[in-house]
Amino acid sequence: MSITYTIESKNCYVLVKTTGVTNSPEDMVRYIGKLVADCVGQGADKVLLDHRELMYGRGYVGTYDVALKAVDHLDPAFPMKVALLSRPERMEFAHAYEYMGLGRGLDLKAFDREDMAMAWMDCPLPADGKSDLINLAD
Repeated sequence: MSITYTIESKNCYVLVKTTGVTNSPEDMVRYIGKLVADCVGQGADKVLLDHRELMYGRGYVGTYDVALKAVDHLDPAFPMKVALLSRPERMEFAHAYEYMGLGRGLDLKAFDREDMAMAWMDCPLPADGKSDLINLAD
């Protein structure tokens, strides 16, 4: 496994940038469990989870299985709004997390554009309109 992430507190949300490559469902579930614990530990109620540089080599069924286990780490009793930022060509896979989250009453939505994710979280972009993320959808 080679998944790494950084967590940065912003004005309105917590930004999580994730990079790495793995084919292991166990690695993904372990990573998501640790990530959620870190965000809860910081008291995050809004999280922009940037998965655009994370490469998980399993197909839709493998992603569905990971999503099913991963959303168990999110607790509806601790409301956390999660915007999952994915590459446009991986949105089908990102929606698996969204569907699993919705089925459990979680506030989780997948996006391929940062501006749309920010609007959904009700967090404005910086006044200069510039983001510290690269918008791969453009």
